[in-house]
Amino acid sequence: MNKLFALLVAFLLSNGLYSVELPLRYRTESGQPYVNSIEVDADKVAVIVCDMWNMHPCKELADRSPSLAKEINAFIRQARSLGMHIIHAPSATMQYYGDCEQRKKMVGYLNASSRSYESQNFSRRRLLPLGHFTCRCKTGGDFENGAYSCDESFSGIEKDLSNWKQSRYITIEDGDYISDDGKEIRQLFWNKGIQHFFIVGVHSNMCLIARSFGVFEMQGAGFFPIVVRDLVDAAYTPDIDPYVSVDRANELMTEWFEKHVCPTISFEELPKSDTVEED
Repeated sequence: MNKLFALLVAFLLSNGLYSVELPLRYRTESGQPYVNSIEVDADKVAVIVCDMWNMHPCKELADRSPSLAKEINAFIRQARSLGMHIIHAPSATMQYYGDCEQRKKMVGYLNASSRSYESQNFSRRRLLPLGHFTCRCKTGGDFENGAYSCDESFSGIEKDLSNWKQSRYITIEDGDYISDDGKEIRQLFWNKGIQHFFIVGVHSNMCLIARSFGVFEMQGAGFFPIVVRDLVDAAYTPDIDPYVSVDRANELMTEWFEKHVCPTISFEELPKSDTVEED
């Protein structure tokens, strides 16, 4: 039965006929959650993996990354099997991927005649539930190899990225794309007819909203972002405002997205495909 289902899915995908139902969660002005389900063509949906680097200047944030990366990898495997497009966006590391085909095929989109759009303003940032992040541990490093070195402040994150790349726990496959440029990604979306996209990675109160491919810019260009709420992490430690646990801080960010910005979904709510075996 699984083989027959896999063949059917493959046929439907090859003909652009496979649709999926997505239960999207929002919140009312009073904060009450509600679900609005939509049906979309799987091949018109993308996943953007935001800034899942192999190192970070803040040790506390770095320590949380490997487990998140592994979950993200499982999610994008499932998304691929449904025919969705995967864009890896580890910012400021494109020099590392210069010879990769997944990067080369994106470069042409930068010079394409991009459609004009009105950029979203950042007024909604004033409603962010988390205070400004300042790294207190002042210790960062290569969290995949256990080597740490001092860093004076979180603001030094992009001073020297010569050894940075995407986490080794996230597989980049042949059909994927690599880009950290919103212009390239938007042109890819327009060319492929992609309207909806999931965004996963770090950090929900910073890069996920502020990058050129982040929620605000992509929303302003007419695309429909969906935050995968259990596959993002906030730049937050419990010793800063509002002095809650990391789990609660991520819940606050989820509530903010759902009420003020865009819907969310959980990993488990992504439709399953029998073409992907469990690890």
